[in-house]
Amino acid sequence: MINISLLGLGTVGRGVYEELKDNKDFKINHILVRTIDKYKGIPNVTNNILDIVNDNSDVLIEVIGGKNTSLTLIEEYLKKGKTVITANKALLSEKLVYLDNLAKANNAHLYFEASCCGALPIINYISKSNSFDTFYSIKGILNGSTNFLLTRVSNGEALNDAILDAKEKGFLEANPYEDLDGIDAKNKLIILSKLAYKADFDEECCDIFPLSKLSSKIIEEVGNKKIKYIAESFVLFNSIYLSVEPCLVSRDNILYNVDNETNGIIFKQKLSCEQFFKGYGAGMNPTTSAVLFDLSRFTNKDFNNFSFNNKLTKFSLDQIEATYLIDSDCDISSENIHKLHNGLYEATISRQELKDLLGSINSYVRLI
Repeated sequence: MINISLLGLGTVGRGVYEELKDNKDFKINHILVRTIDKYKGIPNVTNNILDIVNDNSDVLIEVIGGKNTSLTLIEEYLKKGKTVITANKALLSEKLVYLDNLAKANNAHLYFEASCCGALPIINYISKSNSFDTFYSIKGILNGSTNFLLTRVSNGEALNDAILDAKEKGFLEANPYEDLDGIDAKNKLIILSKLAYKADFDEECCDIFPLSKLSSKIIEEVGNKKIKYIAESFVLFNSIYLSVEPCLVSRDNILYNVDNETNGIIFKQKLSCEQFFKGYGAGMNPTTSAVLFDLSRFTNKDFNNFSFNNKLTKFSLDQIEATYLIDSDCDISSENIHKLHNGLYEATISRQELKDLLGSINSYVRLI
């Protein structure tokens, strides 16, 4: 029997608990929560961190979020040579290399499939692929919550109404800034990029344009295209480019039909060429399945083996050119920026030129 300590009984924690509570192969020793009174009838609930430390379980499953308590307990278990399964993308985007090194130093195991894209087993895919193949780029929809509301927008719903709809269905938190401001997608992109490119780099390398700034003027110009919140990274020589931004996607793009709370991700590789993954990325069941997928890998002695030997610096934004639809109250004059109507412009410019304009424009989407 495998003994487990569980951190959190929120949406995902409750899903994990329900799936494991009657499984005779596993025993949940303690479950760490903030308020015990909310969980009457569930055994072994505690708000005392020392109960988790003293459990000395085989596996720590962390789905409580945050950084301080999670990091303390994850470190405690890894230092004991135990296994940790976590869904904590905010923590991993910052501490992935450190925690991976800590696990290796103590013959422990770190799993985190649930940190990126719900039910899609893309971290396992990278784990298996990058031992023999080279990754060139990552592009996709990494946040199912914002994809859900953008699907509503593409069906004619106002953005604010779509946000309320997403909150009611449990895809957005009451304060959804991490989703709408691109923080969640950025964290996932950083994790996947570090794994795929076997690299460590500064998270400030990632440029974000918040979806919350998307203007109604641009939404009205969509036509037969769709707006998607796209996360992208690529490497060239020793430089890396990362961005999270709204994009106007045409029908012939593979991401066009990735709708609702679904994620879609494209990897470009040397040997495997182009690989596309699509699946549910938000909600209890998809993330619960990712946690249990990792638990199954552990029980079958299928361990991760990542390296982060490459050091990458931020790609020069002067060298990256794209076409953008821009909404601005200011008159923008340039030979590469063409005025359309009603304060809208189409611009084929470098990323640096776009960045220089951000202070004087209301909104933009990139055309892909």
